[in-house]
Amino acid sequence: MKRVTLETWEYEWAAHVGTQRDAINRNKQDAAYYDKNRMESDNQRANIMSACGEMAVAKFLNRYWAGDYWPLDRHKEMRDRPDIFPDIEVRRIRKPTNPLAVRKRDAERKRVMFQTYIHYDDPTQVDITGWIEAWKAWRYGEQPGWDQTGTARVYSQEKLYAPEAYADKA
Repeated sequence: MKRVTLETWEYEWAAHVGTQRDAINRNKQDAAYYDKNRMESDNQRANIMSACGEMAVAKFLNRYWAGDYWPLDRHKEMRDRPDIFPDIEVRRIRKPTNPLAVRKRDAERKRVMFQTYIHYDDPTQVDITGWIEAWKAWRYGEQPGWDQTGTARVYSQEKLYAPEAYADKA
């Protein structure tokens, strides 16, 4: 695990991006697989926390983070973009011991998955718990009971590579 501390301006930018993402999606219909009972009640906070995770991984890897958000009418055109170029997807967990969730499309797009835990009491503190290639998490992960579509797998956090192993590789 690697703890990353966001500077004030980094947190403020991530909060802006998360707020914009929430505003854009506020009146959008949920996907068929979306289970509101499993999600946070505050979507804006969830979006901000996710953006903090993306910012932290980019900072750790010394990569540019675009902080993308776009209008709904451009979603189809933009949805295949990774969180961090050229191939990184960042997944945030709400509990420090949760497994990594990977989608079939992540494996098909040859993504590298990073998992983050953002501290609720201080969202400038982000733990990067590890990373793995999406195809490997998909192949060796388990079908979760909550996935009704067969498009998700969960991969044990203990099996993730240390964040520093990717930084050395990159």
